[in-house]
Amino acid sequence: MITKTTLSPAELQRLAESVERLLTIAPELAFTFRVSLTADGERPSPDVLARLNEVLDEIQAGWELT
Repeated sequence: MITKTTLSPAELQRLAESVERLLTIAPELAFTFRVSLTADGERPSPDVLARLNEVLDEIQAGWELT
């Protein structure tokens, strides 16, 4: 089974808050989340990009905006 959608930051927060409920409802399922992060607009300065990538790396090692 798979579902796809585009989430705003607030909706992503609601998803994170609901994961425990999903796991409780169907503990026999192995849920995984495939995340694509898009940042539209002017390319940030190297300093800002580095700071953004530090945050992403804290979530999962090696995750970065390019």
